[in-house]
Amino acid sequence: MGLSQPGKKAYFLIGPDENHNLTSTEAEIVSSRYLNGTLSLLVSEGNSTNNSFLHSLFHVQVKGDAILDQSSRFHDNRVFNITGQLDTQTVAGVLDIASPIIFENLTSMWTVAASSDNSTERSYDYHVQANTTMGTRTVVAASETNGDRALLISDSAPFSTAYNGTFSSLGVNEGAFVEALTDWVTGSDTNMTIIIDNAHYRLPQNVGGSLGLNLSIGRIFALVLAFIIVLTSAFYTGFLSFSRPFILGVALLTTWSLYGTLTRRYATEKKGKDDEPLPKIEKSILAESKERRDFLKTSRRKGFYVATLDQMYDVLDALTFREFGTEISALKLEQLTARLGDNQGILASRLFKRLGKIAEYARGDKRLLFPPVLRWKRTTARLTGQTEQVLNQLGLTMTGKGQKKQLDYRLRRG
Repeated sequence: MGLSQPGKKAYFLIGPDENHNLTSTEAEIVSSRYLNGTLSLLVSEGNSTNNSFLHSLFHVQVKGDAILDQSSRFHDNRVFNITGQLDTQTVAGVLDIASPIIFENLTSMWTVAASSDNSTERSYDYHVQANTTMGTRTVVAASETNGDRALLISDSAPFSTAYNGTFSSLGVNEGAFVEALTDWVTGSDTNMTIIIDNAHYRLPQNVGGSLGLNLSIGRIFALVLAFIIVLTSAFYTGFLSFSRPFILGVALLTTWSLYGTLTRRYATEKKGKDDEPLPKIEKSILAESKERRDFLKTSRRKGFYVATLDQMYDVLDALTFREFGTEISALKLEQLTARLGDNQGILASRLFKRLGKIAEYARGDKRLLFPPVLRWKRTTARLTGQTEQVLNQLGLTMTGKGQKKQLDYRLRRG
């Protein structure tokens, strides 16, 4: 890695987040040079792969759980901006899926930047319970020993060119953020050698040949796919031009074939005339129960009950005009409660409104009823009973023809 060469150096260990473990030999070299004052460090990754190295040197660890900042101004609350202090310089950046840095003690490292106090965590391991307590999480930590400086950032996004952006509304310039971190680690020494460790990256697999070609598999696949698309597009266009005169015939043949398949599979009856009269069927009733005869006598159609309730509404309209001096549609609740009391007045007001809607429905002024009536016979009996209670409060009695309170009735003083 070039760490064995003499001289002051800076070692940058930057993502990716998987398979980026330092070997024991590498960790020993980095630790010894940092402690003897010849190597500064910048470690930027958000998982727990290097926890053994970080714990032995700085007594800290990175949990690997994602921080959720509810104060984030981004659509994904795992992306949030931070502001920190490096000596007298204020630094601001944006992190994308950072992880909490846990201090074993505060003697080796200190907090440079943290998430807001409205933050919690989410674990990607279903066997591990994340810390859901609301509070700040350290995401940038610093240390200084024998003139060497170390920075630990729990996200590698700021050092990726994909995130090299400027967020004016947040006062963040990612390029300036990275420059400030690098400048602090190197102590503003422009002659210092910076070693960027990329030995642990997963490089894309290449295909080499005797001709000295070195192409990635992804690029070869894209080229082959583009050639196939062009070839098939040309073939399809030529096929359409050739078959256009025969499209109508193909459509008719397809329809006829589909019709034949359906009729052969589902048309079990033979063809014949369907205009012959239906045969007469003799019907005889051997026995009929008393309950069935009673049902046939008492059951009515919907129109009967609608007309009955409409007739009852007209009678009540005339009654209210005589008793209260106003029509039933203009009758107010105060007039009813003054004569019937609070409870009976409210009941009578609801009854008159319901009967008014049914009357409009019966005369065609209203096409639908709400709430709908599912059983008209029961509804008619209930509304008739409520009407009788209101009339009794007014000192009137309702009597019907044949002791039935549904068809013809009249009012009389009790």
